[in-house]
Amino acid sequence: MENIIKGFVTVILILLLVFVGTGLVTSSIATRNARASLDKYVTEIENSNFADEVISAQKDEADKNGYKLTVNKMSRTNDGDHMYGSATLEYKYQIKLLSINETHEITTSIR
Repeated sequence: MENIIKGFVTVILILLLVFVGTGLVTSSIATRNARASLDKYVTEIENSNFADEVISAQKDEADKNGYKLTVNKMSRTNDGDHMYGSATLEYKYQIKLLSINETHEITTSIR
């Protein structure tokens, strides 16, 4: 009888470990995908020299992918030739078994 109880407890703990581990891996993959998407958006914006059309297109693409992209652009001179700024990407971070449902953000500079 004692071995049966130990067996059931062991199976339950292993299942808990598997589900929590799966949740951690899934959230890690979501973070990695958000970082890769932000890098792609920033590259496109930099290559276009901060063109408003490209920034708008990247924001639309981010919305389609479930992200929120915010771009702050600034100019070192009044003529707008030397642009720089920052981009922030908000994404959902979830581990359902632990009831973690948060919004995280990644910020990077644009030159």
